Amino acid sequence: FSPGGESDHLILCDGDKMAALYCTAIQRMLAEIDLQDKGKGLRVGVVQTAYANGASTAFLDQLPHVDVRCVKTGVKHLHRAAEEYDV
Repeated sequence: FSPGGESDHLILCDGDKMAALYCTAIQRMLAEIDLQDKGKGLRVGVVQTAYANGASTAFLDQLPHVDVRCVKTGVKHLHRAAEEYDV
């Protein structure tokens, strides 16, 4: 929401878009400190279910040093897969 700006508008971000934005920001920060390319790379992963937006999955797949996994629906499946990554 942009209160008092040139145009007041609301931008909705669903979970898929938020994951893509966060992942992009994290990748930029890691690249800035040169952590990914020196063999000290953190395992960065995004875990999604089959209900995820296909466009977000395609976008995340093209990011360097990012693993994208699709798991069964349910927090226990998502949590188990997420524990395999550093970020």
